[in-house]
Amino acid sequence: MKVANQITFGRLILSVGAIVVLAIHPDVDPGGWEPTWIAFWLIFVAASTDALDGYVARAMGETSSFGRLFDPFVDKILVCGCLILLLRLESMRELLPAWIVVVIVARELFVTSLRGMVEAQGRDFGADRLGKWKMVAQCLLVGHLVAYQGGWLWTESLCIFFLWLSLALTILSAVNYQRKAWHVLDY
Repeated sequence: MKVANQITFGRLILSVGAIVVLAIHPDVDPGGWEPTWIAFWLIFVAASTDALDGYVARAMGETSSFGRLFDPFVDKILVCGCLILLLRLESMRELLPAWIVVVIVARELFVTSLRGMVEAQGRDFGADRLGKWKMVAQCLLVGHLVAYQGGWLWTESLCIFFLWLSLALTILSAVNYQRKAWHVLDY
């Protein structure tokens, strides 16, 4: 397995670990459960190393269609999995509207479908700058939400800021990817 794909696989393990911790998390008051911080650090490392696999792939000449599909898959596991599980928590009821999570998940499914159709035609359909900024905003949102659950109540305004920034970039990047695919696909 190529080094870049090994890094992405490591990010997948970290993401699944964070999801498992959040899945067994009881619905308690913010700051009431230590494993919240385990989830936070797993998310932090997985999100922080997101650009590393792409950098390594380009630097070592190991870019591949598998990597272009595997990396965004791991991103989606991290962001969508964590957001869905955070919806269960009472402390998130006011901070994380379910409809925004639906928009984020729907966008991810839509762009993944577009990517699959374009790549099936033998064309590259990797992430662009807007999609990367969307991922950064979503990871910052997830990280701040988990930190809020862990007792850092001062992050509430940052959660709200990154929530709306994530929503805006989610929608804009979906429109942008659809526009790019329009020229390639036969609608």
